[in-house]
Amino acid sequence: MPDSEQYPTAGASGASPDPVPAITLSREIVKLGTEWAESGRVRFRRRIITETRQVEVTTRREELVIEDVDVTDRNGALVGTAKDGRVTDEPRPDAAPLVIVLQEEVPELSLRLRPYEQVTVTTTIGSRTGRVNSQVHREEVDVDTAASAAPPTGRR
Repeated sequence: MPDSEQYPTAGASGASPDPVPAITLSREIVKLGTEWAESGRVRFRRRIITETRQVEVTTRREELVIEDVDVTDRNGALVGTAKDGRVTDEPRPDAAPLVIVLQEEVPELSLRLRPYEQVTVTTTIGSRTGRVNSQVHREEVDVDTAASAAPPTGRR
């Protein structure tokens, strides 16, 4: 470009209709936002825990009580029911043995499943503050001038 050509500056009076040469500089800006992303999964399972419980229980039972009753009076004569002939001195060979069935209470264990607690699972939203680092780029203009031209204006 010859030294005699001059370009009008913006706002100068008598500017020519030719456009003023210009360079547009751009720079990157950091635009930060958030989005939802899966951060983990939780699985709930019920498990059975076995515990030993010891409980005391009181039981009852029948016991055999044998009473010796004297069927004779002081003189040796039969008294009471012995007079009726039911009590004899002689064993009867055809008499069946006397059998008495004794009973007792036996602990009986039964288990019932009864709900005792309900667990509700919800989520809440918490927040935290962190730092994000990013490198951004921008453009600069270097002006090179010939040694005979005007001194450089520097960087912009």
